[in-house]
Amino acid sequence: TIAYEIARRVNPLALIVIGRQAPHLPSVSPGQKPISAEKSDDDMMRVVAERYQDQVLRKLMAEHPEMLSLFAGQIRGDFTAYERWDRCKLGPGDAGFRPALNCPVWAVAGEDDALPRHNNAGWALHSTAKSPPPLVVPGGHFFTRNEDTMRRVVVDVERFVLDCLERPGTSCFKTLSTASSIPD
Repeated sequence: TIAYEIARRVNPLALIVIGRQAPHLPSVSPGQKPISAEKSDDDMMRVVAERYQDQVLRKLMAEHPEMLSLFAGQIRGDFTAYERWDRCKLGPGDAGFRPALNCPVWAVAGEDDALPRHNNAGWALHSTAKSPPPLVVPGGHFFTRNEDTMRRVVVDVERFVLDCLERPGTSCFKTLSTASSIPD
């Protein structure tokens, strides 16, 4: 969210978004209430653990509930800011819609993430530059906790960035592989 808003203003070489849906999509799915609306920190953390299928958070809540107070305020603040963010008023397909970015946008997400897959593909619609297809890697929303997955993602991000530096303003992902094809 913050990276997208900065990119709209500074015109970067590229934008990489991880685990975040495109800006024209609502912050919560139909039928869901905003996470920040939960009354207690315990309830909020339970909803976060359920929505993002976070086993680590569930274990922490069960074994060390007193630790939740250390970061519950930060998590509530993050969700409040995201849920209140002034989203794009127009989306792809709306009359008058104009992509806000002139750089490739690359979305990376876990295959088991609670966010629907089309949310990741929607990022390319916000750029006039050709963007690579979303990279979907093993794991859920918190796939970054898996060392093997992260090693693979880092290799692809490095290739993407180097290609963008070598060929600014062009299709800067010629050597981009898919995470599943990168050797361990």
